[in-house]
Amino acid sequence: MVGAGGPVPRFLRDRGLGSEACQKVLQDMELWAEIRRRVLTDEISRRQAAREYRLNYRTVVKIVGHVEPPGYRRTAPRPRPKLESFLPRIAEILEADKQAP
Repeated sequence: MVGAGGPVPRFLRDRGLGSEACQKVLQDMELWAEIRRRVLTDEISRRQAAREYRLNYRTVVKIVGHVEPPGYRRTAPRPRPKLESFLPRIAEILEADKQAP
């Protein structure tokens, strides 16, 4: 059984747990809203929601913290291109080439 994040370990697969449940809740807004409503109205606790919906506790915390699923978030800023320091010189060369015979 292979999920979006790679193979699911056997001990999780045997318990019916894995990346499928997490992927489903991230794609299904109704389920996201239901979990969020039930936790925020103190109908169930975060831990109970994690057990009931077969999600990681951290995923439930994320659900409670966001009105809708957050998109992809980069952990670190994108590195600057190595060519960046040479761009002014390249622009000069290109400008000079336009005026060449």
